[in-house]
Amino acid sequence: MHTERRTPRLLAALLALIAGLLLCACSGTGRVSGDWCPVVTAIVAGNGQSASPGTALPSPLAVEPRLALGQGSSFVCDVVSAPSQRYAWTVESGGGSIRALADSGGYTNRAVWTLGPAAGAQSARATWTNAPRGASSTVLFSATALTAR
Repeated sequence: MHTERRTPRLLAALLALIAGLLLCACSGTGRVSGDWCPVVTAIVAGNGQSASPGTALPSPLAVEPRLALGQGSSFVCDVVSAPSQRYAWTVESGGGSIRALADSGGYTNRAVWTLGPAAGAQSARATWTNAPRGASSTVLFSATALTAR
């Protein structure tokens, strides 16, 4: 009999928890509560491109912060706030250069990457400089410098 009384309360508590998580994770309000809404930096565009050595990639690199469902989850559901945030961009391998593209608010969530002089795999990193505590703030881009044919 005790089980029958607990079931409706447990079900109500579970439904309230799920509703709270959905509201937090999919509201798009820009509010982050750390423990409930883990944040990750997501690649939006520009990964996996190729170009000749020493030339800029055809499309800019772009990132944005997104909410994730659960700590350590790879499932990304919604943008935390406006996609514009401040990111630091660095070339990790292959040489070349990277230039952040700032919008009118000074946000740098996009960049132009000029590949290094040698053919082969190259990489660049974007780091969210003002990420909230506990956020995954770094992503790695890859590109290929093609040899002339």
